[in-house]
Amino acid sequence: MGVRLYPILKEGVTTEQFLGLPKGTEARFNAHEANRPQGNDFIAYEAWHRRMDEDMAAINAFNLYGWGKFRPCDYQKDGEYVSCGGKELDRKLWFMTLRMNAHKFGIGSEVWKAFNNEPSNIDMLDGVSWG
Repeated sequence: MGVRLYPILKEGVTTEQFLGLPKGTEARFNAHEANRPQGNDFIAYEAWHRRMDEDMAAINAFNLYGWGKFRPCDYQKDGEYVSCGGKELDRKLWFMTLRMNAHKFGIGSEVWKAFNNEPSNIDMLDGVSWG
């Protein structure tokens, strides 16, 4: 389990755009998601899960895990440590959070580009959330 860090995308930005996936992937994923087996039928769930292609699986994994585990105790706002669930919309503060965790999340190159005012998928964000 653990607390995970997720992007808050700007209005009009899709997960497929943010992840650099082919157009239409998110629509296919959402249609597939609507048919997810309910209840405790593990065999039906496994069969459903295996029908996802690689791009749909990328959206599924990102929705579940975000960038990865995040320690909110590493993050302070106004001198106070934040709770295990929350969000940050102030660009200066959430960007600092990404910079501190960029290597761990494998997004160092995108954060570095944004830090140097170069185009980056970080520009697609309005903030970050954790929970």
